[in-house]
Amino acid sequence: MEPIAKRLKSFLQFKGLTTTAFTRTLEYNSCEKVARLFRVPGAKPSVDILEDIGKHFEELNLRWLITGYGEMLNGTSLQPVAKPETDKAAVEEQNPQLLFLQTVNTDDEYVHHQPFPSFLLKES
Repeated sequence: MEPIAKRLKSFLQFKGLTTTAFTRTLEYNSCEKVARLFRVPGAKPSVDILEDIGKHFEELNLRWLITGYGEMLNGTSLQPVAKPETDKAAVEEQNPQLLFLQTVNTDDEYVHHQPFPSFLLKES
């Protein structure tokens, strides 16, 4: 099994971060806490470091980082994922009480119409 430090280095490479930039992101005054992980064979991060990593890099799957199981990123794989389509007319026929919220992904101008129960929007 590969060590945590190797998986962490893979994540940093994926993000395009140096150890120094990573340390600054974690808001540490010194690089020593992180550099030790790469310098000392078998070194493991403390729970505090793991907590800080989890706070600043929500996309990182901490289970993968700690154990090596699963994918590097939460809720995704590194492969492109097909984007779902919602047929507004078909859903409106089934339930005319639904409103549609428009979700736009600005990276690729993808628009997704998501059904939303209209009764949740009514004021009390």
